[in-house]
Amino acid sequence: RARWSVPMDTMTRPEIVGDMVMTSVRTGTGAASRAEVVALDLADGRTLWSEDAHELAYVGAARDGDIVVFIENVGAQGGARRVGHVHAVVPRTGRVLWEYEIQGVLGHPAMVSGLVFIPWDRQNIAVLDARTGLEQARLRSTDDIIDWIDARPEGVFYGSKAIYRLDNRSASGTKAGSTFLAPLLPAAPGEPLVHTDGFLPAPGTR
Repeated sequence: RARWSVPMDTMTRPEIVGDMVMTSVRTGTGAASRAEVVALDLADGRTLWSEDAHELAYVGAARDGDIVVFIENVGAQGGARRVGHVHAVVPRTGRVLWEYEIQGVLGHPAMVSGLVFIPWDRQNIAVLDARTGLEQARLRSTDDIIDWIDARPEGVFYGSKAIYRLDNRSASGTKAGSTFLAPLLPAAPGEPLVHTDGFLPAPGTR
């Protein structure tokens, strides 16, 4: 039974963020068209707020209590321009709490216990205070790629084809020194991903 339906020109796969649904849409036509990040009420589909994507690609959002953090980037697939935007907002109003722009590519964030975890240039994870945006720590991988990070009740996990658990051993920045699970089938047909690539927008049709 359908709860609600809203016609939208979605550019990215909608995701549930607490009591909201977030996605990006194309508005306008021709030279006047632009991309916007949109938050909808999960209960009835009405638009709560929207934000200009600044000609960047929306890659996703995370929520911890009364703070939502979302990321936009450009340059994840190469090119001379490499820019990442991170925004922290009040969920139901979109009021900005803090935001940053960096000359690098940021990935889909994760949040837990008042901290924001953001993959950065496929080699780092920045750990920010959710309320202030101030960096608390940074993890750097020296011998593997970081494509995604995910926060669950069981812990915080990250990686690419391997799965790492974020713990004290992660500070080593190496496979051998970290808690990780290597792919059980390294030559599986089609090389299936263990997690969506957090640096690429998830198409709305997939």
